Formats: sequence, C-alpha cells, structure tokens
Amino acid sequence: MNILHIAGGDLSGGAARGTYWLHQALIEKGVNSKLIIQNYEGFEKNISGIRRNFKEKLFNRIRPLLDQSLLKFYPNKKERSFSPGCFGYDIRKHPFYEKSDIIHLHWINNAMIDVKILSKIDKPVIWTIRDMWPFTGGCHCALDCEKYATGCGACPLLNSIDENDLSKIDNIKEFVQKFKIICENSLKHLEKGRYFAVVIGDVYKNSEVIPLGFYCMDMIKRDFKVKLKGTIIKNIEGNRGKLGVGGIWRYRALNSDYYKERNGAERKFNIFRCY
Repeated sequence: MNILHIAGGDLSGGAARGTYWLHQALIEKGVNSKLIIQNYEGFEKNISGIRRNFKEKLFNRIRPLLDQSLLKFYPNKKERSFSPGCFGYDIRKHPFYEKSDIIHLHWINNAMIDVKILSKIDKPVIWTIRDMWPFTGGCHCALDCEKYATGCGACPLLNSIDENDLSKIDNIKEFVQKFKIICENSLKHLEKGRYFAVVIGDVYKNSEVIPLGFYCMDMIKRDFKVKLKGTIIKNIEGNRGKLGVGGIWRYRALNSDYYKERNGAERKFNIFRCY
C-alpha cells in the first residue's frame, strides 16, 4: 500500500511536524509512505515540496497572496486567520500522486490545495482534521461562533452583515452532503466490528433547536451499514458562549421533549445531561 500525505506550510508548523512524524512512523513499520510538504527544502527521498522549478516557486508565492486578496473586500475583518481556499496547487500533477493508493490530507491551507480539486481526486481520501477549517466557511477556530452548523454567512470574523458573504454554505442539506463525503472517504477503511464517533454540536437559533447531530446521525444510519451504539449529550457547563444561561438550558431539557419529524412521523428523543 502506497500512502501519500499532504500538508501545507513547512516543517516549522505544528500540523506539518505531526504529519512528518506519522510519515516516519509508517516507514518504520514497513509502509510505503510519501509526503508532500508545501515549502519543503530538505533532501529526504520520500518527501517533496511543490517548488521543484522556478515556475512552481513563483506560483507557490503568488497563490497565497491571491487567496488572501479576497479578504480585501472585508476591511473590518478581525485579526484571526481566515482561509478562503479558492486558490491552490493541483496535487494530481505531482509525481508522487500517480503511484499512491491512498491520499491522506492534513492541514492544507496557505493555498496548498484549491478546494475544487478535492472532488476530482480519484483515490481514497483520509482527512486528519488539524483545526476547524474543513467544516467552517473559512475560519480555523470558530471560538464561540456556531454558525458553521447552519451554513455560515454574516461571518463575525469577517465583520460582515451579508448573509451571502465569503463564508456562506447554502443550507443544512449541503452541510450534511459534505459530511457524507467525509464519511464515505473514511468509513471504507474501518475494519468490520470497529467503532467510530461523530462529535458535533447543535445550534439554538431563532428560538429553535437545529439538531445538526441528529441530521448527521440520521444520514449515517440511512446511507451506511452501521449500528448506533449510544448517544451522549454534552454538558454545556464551562462553555464560554453559554455563561450565565445554564439554567435556561436545564429548564428546556427537563420541561420539554424534543421531537424530530421525518416523513410525517414524529420520533421522540430523550435529552440527558451528562456529568
């Protein structure tokens, strides 16, 4: 089996270092592992950068500037990182790609990969999520913002009031479909009888709970051969975004039931508080 790891940045970054250590461990176990690091300058034979000639070095410098140039439309943006992901390298053109059996994505920002290329990768993909970017509209750490669960838009990091701004994912259906692609690329490599967990938050918006966790759970049950073994409801104590409102959520949990409609039928879920 030939595994190709992809990581943006250089070996001074935490994600790239973690990728490098995994790559080395696999080689020690006899696995044929190769690694593409965006700004690699070393000479190890199983590691390559994407700056192999003058033209590629030039474009590697230009792409991050082009990607970040989209943020010029948001002059009041906050200082935290935001990556549009609209410009990047086509990894299918790299010599390592052709002989690989599995593509293992890690941190792919800094215009390492154009997100439109991801759907064109014709090999099994595993994605180790190094921060929140793969499931947000562009931010790397959402902090107390939960808009990624309902499609983003009017991004507080961009200081935008436009619901169709750079962060926008159209709707919950699109979010669940993107999540399904992640499951398809991951679960095919899970041995029969093994377990996996989905950790995802719900959203309370416009006086209504948007049960994103249940939407994803329902999709997994319908589209994959799995058995649901348990559901855990997170205790919100200690969440900075919910300071001072714990009593409200406790009241809602203990004094009402939660119903999810599907095909005209009501399905009741009990709400538990975990300690």
